Amino acid sequence: MSDPTPTLKELFVDGKWVAPVHKQYLDVLNPATEEVVASASAEDVDLAVQAAKRAFVTWGFTTGTERAVYLRAMAAAVEKRTEALSRLETIDIGKPLAEAVWDVSGCFQTGMGKCNSGILWLPAAR
Repeated sequence: MSDPTPTLKELFVDGKWVAPVHKQYLDVLNPATEEVVASASAEDVDLAVQAAKRAFVTWGFTTGTERAVYLRAMAAAVEKRTEALSRLETIDIGKPLAEAVWDVSGCFQTGMGKCNSGILWLPAAR
């Protein structure tokens, strides 16, 4: 693994990377080194929560088949980035890397399982 402590300069909100609104941040620290890993202001967090609420409303109107498409894409993205996501999890909370890899892999497996559940239990059309 290359860079030991990646730092996020932008935030992923509403499906895109955006610059933080303010320069006053709440820092996320690597517990092992106390280096800043990511920063966001309370307003940035509020914007992310608002985006999630908007997405939740439309999610309720998607069919099981549509949800499966989205969840498969998410699961594939997680699987493709297992190493990077595991490193970030380790840096964020100090979890052993092997355990983080196991957890991230579990996210992929859960995502794929939810795809099948969505197809089986939700209507195919609305």
